Amino acid sequence: MARGQLTKQKIQDCALHLFVEQGIKSATIRDIAHAAHISEGALYRHYPSKEALAKDLFLTSYKALSVELRQRLAPITEFEVQIKVIIHYFCEKYDNHPVLFQYLLITQHHYAQLLSAQDQTPLTVIKALLQQAIDTKACKINDPMLGAAILYGIVLQSASFRIYGHIQRSMSEDAPILYKAAKAALVLSAAQ
Repeated sequence: MARGQLTKQKIQDCALHLFVEQGIKSATIRDIAHAAHISEGALYRHYPSKEALAKDLFLTSYKALSVELRQRLAPITEFEVQIKVIIHYFCEKYDNHPVLFQYLLITQHHYAQLLSAQDQTPLTVIKALLQQAIDTKACKINDPMLGAAILYGIVLQSASFRIYGHIQRSMSEDAPILYKAAKAALVLSAAQ
């Protein structure tokens, strides 16, 4: 990785931690530069403002989730298995990158509105998957957005409880339980 890219990555990593610990409003450019062991001028060469940095962190990371999720889902055609893959993906993501997960969770209400209808996001990936399951009569829910809300709720509320210290286990430990809940809510079994 080139030196400029290393510096940019260091800025992003430090900003991410400070934004989660202090909040975007409280963390300053000076704080970020100090944590990254660079000058404020060096930081400004990569980002014109703290807001631009916060926005870029959200949009880049959120869109990257959709690419990874699509790659994991690509070889799988059975709806029930797709739900399992989604649950396990988000649980692993939380366990491996809890600060990033928390940042995306706490900033989504502000920055998600900046996404265009053409942007691929985890929501668009999941919504398309649910629509396909509805079309093939594999899903209990007839509204893909409601199905996505149910799936997101199962994952994100579990993550929120961990962020606030209510649950101490890793997300992956609870993935089988979360999967069973999602399956019960979404998957239309042959007996039904």
